[in-house]
Amino acid sequence: MEKEKVTYLNLKKRKPEPEEEMEGEEEVKGFFLSHQRRYKKGSTYRLVCTDIFKRIKLKKGKILDIGCAYGGLIYDINSSNSNFSFVGIDLSRAMLEVARIYCKDIDAKFYRKPADKTGLESESFDLVICKDTLHHFKNPVAALKEMFRLVKKDGYLYLVDVRRDVDENIIHQLVQRLAESNLMNAMQYLDSVQAGYTAKEIKQMFKKAGITEYKIIEPEFSERVMKEYKVSSERYLPTLHFFKTRWIAVIKKE
Repeated sequence: MEKEKVTYLNLKKRKPEPEEEMEGEEEVKGFFLSHQRRYKKGSTYRLVCTDIFKRIKLKKGKILDIGCAYGGLIYDINSSNSNFSFVGIDLSRAMLEVARIYCKDIDAKFYRKPADKTGLESESFDLVICKDTLHHFKNPVAALKEMFRLVKKDGYLYLVDVRRDVDENIIHQLVQRLAESNLMNAMQYLDSVQAGYTAKEIKQMFKKAGITEYKIIEPEFSERVMKEYKVSSERYLPTLHFFKTRWIAVIKKE
């Protein structure tokens, strides 16, 4: 029997997410606890951490995390290599309060700053990371310009985000899986996908931001990748969904 095509989404036209920062104590607590439950099985932060250092040969230096939330990615990078110092920025005061506690034993500072006007010193970071955050920005081109300004010469900008040009059946599977454990997570994910960018749109934004040398990657997924990323068999489906629904961009500043 032919597989029924999912038609409840319109992903041709981008739909921006609501401009809201997660500020309520209960909302932030729920977000954090949800991530911690998944972390015990294997988090997307671990996947991104592994992917970053698979593609970028960096063993020490200063890292900036744009849209750091509660500091999960900073925590995982530090767990795998403690030779880095970190700065995390976010617009949510409540998230930053959690980040300062969660990363209290790490050489990390956290600030409430917008991505397009950080006020941070030019060329002061060896690596700037933006995970699943670009689609939130009202002015993504200005944010890209700012990120690139902050990268040192011979440093890197690493971006990963949800993509809109993805098989709707994969989206349907992922939403169903998320809804089984947390309906709010499923709804938020749908909002993110509809606000995501296609590879073509990303290239157009890079051009407007004056970024000419870059590599956009549509991550592959195979048994070899599972071994490389140390993914357990029970995490096969979540990992497959993560890779299939995202694009990655790596930019080296010459």
